[in-house]
Amino acid sequence: DYTTRVYTMTATVEVTGNAYYTNIALTDGSTSIRLYCSSAAQYAWLQEFAGQEITVEIVACNWNSKGYKGAVLAIVLPDGTKIINTLNFND
Repeated sequence: DYTTRVYTMTATVEVTGNAYYTNIALTDGSTSIRLYCSSAAQYAWLQEFAGQEITVEIVACNWNSKGYKGAVLAIVLPDGTKIINTLNFND
């Protein structure tokens, strides 16, 4: 299940994990959205922004009926540069 509605939010990237897993969440202080990851490498590009506040373009997805999580389509840096998640799209 997924939605075609894209949401934009300003959030801090939170990365937690160990040698066996990596979890990434986006939080705005009151809401935390865990990202769907099919593998730890999927959001490796986003890990460099851990602890930083960024603007994200995100959709909700429910892959394999395991509950809704976020899927980042792109991030927008403070200078306006857009970084597209190439797992979803090619630039």
